[in-house]
Amino acid sequence: MGEQVEVQTRHPVESGHAPAARQRGDRPLSAHIAPLTGSRSLSPSSRSSAGPFGGTGVAIGHGFSAMPIWAASSARTGQAAREAAPARQDAGPADAAVAAPDAGAAPAPDAGVAPPPDAGTTAPPDAGVAAPAVGPPAPTAPVPAPTPAPVISGLTVENSPAAITYQVPSNLGGGGRQHWVNVASRSGTEPVLRADVTPAVGAGDPAVAGLQWTINGTVTPPSGDVLHVNVPRTAGKRVVRATLGGSSAEVTIWSVFVSVACPGGVALSPAPTGAAPYVRSATANFRGTIHPASIIADADRPNLAGANTVAPTGNNYCGVALSGGVDHKWDMSRQLNQTVNNPAGIVPPAGQACFWSAVAFPANTATGNDDTTATDENNDPYAGGGVITSIDTPRQPIPDALGADGNTLEFDLRFREFARLEYNRTWWRVSQFFPWRVVFRARKVAGRWRDNGSTATT
Repeated sequence: MGEQVEVQTRHPVESGHAPAARQRGDRPLSAHIAPLTGSRSLSPSSRSSAGPFGGTGVAIGHGFSAMPIWAASSARTGQAAREAAPARQDAGPADAAVAAPDAGAAPAPDAGVAPPPDAGTTAPPDAGVAAPAVGPPAPTAPVPAPTPAPVISGLTVENSPAAITYQVPSNLGGGGRQHWVNVASRSGTEPVLRADVTPAVGAGDPAVAGLQWTINGTVTPPSGDVLHVNVPRTAGKRVVRATLGGSSAEVTIWSVFVSVACPGGVALSPAPTGAAPYVRSATANFRGTIHPASIIADADRPNLAGANTVAPTGNNYCGVALSGGVDHKWDMSRQLNQTVNNPAGIVPPAGQACFWSAVAFPANTATGNDDTTATDENNDPYAGGGVITSIDTPRQPIPDALGADGNTLEFDLRFREFARLEYNRTWWRVSQFFPWRVVFRARKVAGRWRDNGSTATT
């Protein structure tokens, strides 16, 4: 069958695998050297050469010589070095040059000692093989900052038009308190004050559950929810405070009322006698006392002093502008409703037709249709001790040339005296109407007009 090839088998220590005895560490080095006695015949096509620490010794013909002991020892030394290095993960190119040992050549490992890992395990790769890239750790989402506790940032009247409650600057300017003004009323819509919080949260948020309201120092229950409170509108000064934790805000709400009186009543002038022409008049003195008095006297108060910034519009029943009836933000004024009973249809004197005509009360209750001049008024309560005043003297002449004997005339004048105040660039009536009435009655007798029972009442 051709030339025989003798193959000398060696111990697995030379095959690249870790020997079991080496792992146990209880055998001398000489025990790893196998006698070179075993042999097999191979065909020439099965020839192979040993690698640097070859796994088999091969003799071709008679030129083969067994591996000397020093060579086997060198192979073992190389094997020990490889064992000290990390186990190889996959068979590399060097493995291909090492012939696999005969089946059963490696001694079985001791019980409980793990055999060397097979190729393809997850042991570290050979030197020179790139390790998987390890990048920077994935960024973590930033931890959100804790939501700050809400604090009270201000107080606002949220139904200003309905409650006619508007902010008015302090007489001290920016360093003064926050003032709101309305017209006192027992039945009108009350201002609803809202606490503004930062950061904004709803009224149902537990963070504002402890908000507390006080009015003039008295704890007051909220209205509807914890962020709102209704403030009464009866005449007075109310300091409203909202407190939440260590934060608070405070405003002053003024409900203004002027009580109007006519201390001396309405006095009629004496009736004409003899040949004197018919002229009758009445005199009424009015006094308006402002409530609360502190809105005039407090060091820090709404700035309602000085000249008005808005003039009343329109004209009186005789066509005279009503703008002349004011000279301050506070004002005493008057409305007139007039009827004339003229059964004979007497023609009025020239220039007097408006005084002989019917006049209705104006629709706007803050309009003074019988107030065209301020010369008969004192509208400065800061100089008047919290009081404003006015005088009215209605007068009715009747020339004897008019009419015929037996004719009668009646002029029924119904007045409503009142006080008004300008704020938020609008005139508001801040008093009840004080009604009073004068009726001039005359009858023509013997060519002269005589008094026929005139009256003046309040």
